[in-house]
Parts: sequence; structure tokens; C-alpha cells
Amino acid sequence: MSIYSSLADLTDSRRTASSNQYALPTVADPEGTFASITRNEYLDRLNQSDQFERDQVNTALTDTSLIDAATESAKRAPQLTRDIVARNQERFGVSLTPAQRLAQQNSITQNTTLGGLGAINQSRLDQQEQNTTSLSRLLSAANNSYSTAMGALGNASANAAKNAAAYKTAKAQSKANLITGVAGLAAKFI
Repeated sequence: MSIYSSLADLTDSRRTASSNQYALPTVADPEGTFASITRNEYLDRLNQSDQFERDQVNTALTDTSLIDAATESAKRAPQLTRDIVARNQERFGVSLTPAQRLAQQNSITQNTTLGGLGAINQSRLDQQEQNTTSLSRLLSAANNSYSTAMGALGNASANAAKNAAAYKTAKAQSKANLITGVAGLAAKFI
């Protein structure tokens, strides 16, 4: 026996086992089974993703990361600017009088304060825009999911109504065929 034939046997046995493993059972109440599956899927979704969604909405409403970063940057900016000015003065051999040094320090303080305030204000606007965009994306996803679910429920309802109408029509046709058959049989004997 070759290795290829034993592999084929192994593959066939696995295929047979897997087809039996995934075979769906016959159900007596398909509507009840479908309702049970749908309910269980809904409960699973709530258990698995509900807290995540709540956390994302909370983050979208309360996130201040851009503002915090701008505030930290504004606190470091004056010292960084002073260091840059001092390094450039050393590099180019600039010597300042005490009055010039005081004026320079005041200028650095004013400019970095105004720049920091501008950065913080801009970060507040950017943060608000980012939070609003995140919240609108979450709401859009929820609305899309809701619309899809409602569409599926509408289709299921329409299919159930169509099946019920087909059943009534088939039942009436069967009854008519039975009456016609009985009447035809009775006519033969009369």
C-alpha cells in the first residue's frame, strides 16, 4: 500500500466525519428554532460588544488627549525657546546687555505664552471635532446595524406571510381536489 492511498483513505475518513459533524438536525418547529437562534445571537452580541460600544461612546464624549498634549507642549515651550536662543547666541558670539537680556526674556515669555494659548485653543477645537466625528461614526454604525437587522426581520416576516398564504392556497386546492375526486368517484357508481 502506498502513502498516497493511505492519505486518500485518511482524507475520505476525515471528510465523512466532518460532514456528519456539521450536518444540521431536522427540526419540528423552524419558526421557533429561528426565533431562538436570533434571540441567542442578540444576547451574545450584547454580552460581547455592548460594554465595548459603551466605552467607545464614553471615550468619544470625554476624550481630552489632544488638549492634554497641547498643554504639556505649552509648558515645555518657554524653556526650549530659551535654550535655542542661548545656543544660537553662543554659536554666533552674541553678547547682550542686561536690559537687552531682560527684553529678550520678556519677549520669549510673551511669545511662548501666546503661542501656547493658541495651541491649546486650537487643540480644544480639534478635540471637539475629533470627538464629534468619532461619535457620529459610532452612531452611523449602530444605525446601519439597526437598518440591516430591521430589513432582515422585514424579509423574514414577508417570507412567513408568503409561506402562510401558499399553505392556505395549497390546503384549499387539496380540499377542492378531494371534493372533485370524491364527486367523480361517486358519479361513477351512480
